[in-house]
Amino acid sequence: MGKEIFRGFKFGMILQIAIGPICIFIFQTACKYGFFMGEMGVLDAVLVDIIVGIVLIYFAIKLLIKKDKEENGELK
Repeated sequence: MGKEIFRGFKFGMILQIAIGPICIFIFQTACKYGFFMGEMGVLDAVLVDIIVGIVLIYFAIKLLIKKDKEENGELK
């Protein structure tokens, strides 16, 4: 029983690191400036996540293409 609680605690801490700061930012903005500004903060966070995802996908595909060309001997 104690082992599962410890594993759950570790998993919860990992999730807190991942979503904690943004969640606190959204709550603070919504409480201070209202619901609409909180929603604008959520939109900002979503747009940043999309942009970072697109950039990471671009570089991952570029790396895979380069690796494939090296394996096939097309790239010197």
